[in-house]
Amino acid sequence: MKHLFCIFNANDPTPTAYAIRSSSYQRVTVFVLGKENFGKRQHRSLYRLEKWLAGSAKSSEDWPRGLWSDSWDWEKPEAEVELFEIESLSENVFEAHPNSTIIVDLKSGTKKMSIEMMEYANRRFENPQFIMSNIGSCIALSHGLVVPTPHLSLNEMVWLSSGFVIDVDYTPDFDSSVDAIEHLDYDLQRRSGQHRYSFKQSYLERMGKLFSGEYETDRYIYHDYLEEFTAYAMKQKNDYVEVYGGVRFINPKRLKNCLGRAEWVILKNKYPDQFTTEYRTEIEAFFESGTTEKEDLIAYVRKKIHTMEIDSLALTIDGWLIGVECKYGTYRGIDVDRLHAICSRLSPRFYPLIVNTNQTNKHESGVHQIPFPMLLDPLDSILVFPEILPTNLEVAKSMLQEYPDDQQEVELEDALDIIHQLLLIIKENPISWPEFYQLLQSQGIKTTGLMKFIKQHFSEKLNFSLKRQKNQTGINWIVWN
Repeated sequence: MKHLFCIFNANDPTPTAYAIRSSSYQRVTVFVLGKENFGKRQHRSLYRLEKWLAGSAKSSEDWPRGLWSDSWDWEKPEAEVELFEIESLSENVFEAHPNSTIIVDLKSGTKKMSIEMMEYANRRFENPQFIMSNIGSCIALSHGLVVPTPHLSLNEMVWLSSGFVIDVDYTPDFDSSVDAIEHLDYDLQRRSGQHRYSFKQSYLERMGKLFSGEYETDRYIYHDYLEEFTAYAMKQKNDYVEVYGGVRFINPKRLKNCLGRAEWVILKNKYPDQFTTEYRTEIEAFFESGTTEKEDLIAYVRKKIHTMEIDSLALTIDGWLIGVECKYGTYRGIDVDRLHAICSRLSPRFYPLIVNTNQTNKHESGVHQIPFPMLLDPLDSILVFPEILPTNLEVAKSMLQEYPDDQQEVELEDALDIIHQLLLIIKENPISWPEFYQLLQSQGIKTTGLMKFIKQHFSEKLNFSLKRQKNQTGINWIVWN
């Protein structure tokens, strides 16, 4: 029997899920350290892991029949998984059946926890094996090998990191992707004083698009096909594990909000579509009663309950989630900011990408923007990470020692050393009050009453004064005498 021991990562349960999926284990013990000290963020992470283990993010709320889609679920782990709540690691917490093959994952916890896991496992068992599970691979430290492992699905990745599930319009098939790339034909056209790439009409007709000869109707064919082409171009690359087109993000724990949004979008729209006009009475009855026998009505409402949406979503073999918006023609800075905001909300591993018809690519406001022909280039030329000089905040982060209990929330009185350390760092590398505040939060420190606490314990000792209120930006909130 293969028995895995790992640690629950309370800030992001994705590494824990990858550890559980790293091999075909019969039993898994997940150590949940210091749950009594968890804050809201850590409790939400634990909830997401528990739902992931169950194979579905569906909440306990009474979803209208048929509204929840089976495609939002995933295959739950085959292993018998125990979430074992403990205050601290020790030799005694490692329990396994006799003759079990013991595997210990060292990736999910802090460095201190990993060292303790190795120490106590070696004491408790004879020849335990140690691994570091990663996205798509696992390092077998005991054997010096890198072993390929299954990827989590896009839906699992999004759920674990953000608490959303994804509803998609389509999965591009490989044959159509090959056809789209093989016969790609485009030219440069001058529009609004600028030259832009444009698909040739003959190419679009070959791809099955029907033109009416009316500009106002036909121009949308070009817009819509840019989204299809983007999905096709990513699908035919070996760098991608999974690709979807037309992606909506739904918060399954907020059914009431989801339905309220759908009702407003459908019934309050000044220009209702044909379906709403034809079935308005039935739609109103559904939102009143929560039931209907019309499957097409349920399917229609399902497409309106999302919180956010993007044109395409792809998962790379390295674990990047590429969030794509397609822009045929001109677009504004607000469109760039919107995509960046969506991706930032979902996961640090999201990479925002705009595919457009411009002649050149650029990286602006954290979003890479490329012309659609560039989708055929190698992935490493698409995922550009500009070299930026570190900010004072980044310097402070790099110099700040890792707090031993960063998976728990720590009272200010118990964090005197780390606050003292950070104050000395920012004396040489000034940062704003919100940055200081958030940096301490990232270390698991409770920040209620922080300004008063700093003034009381450090102002006289370190010879500074606090001049600005905490809701103000800038670096002059602290003045060194």
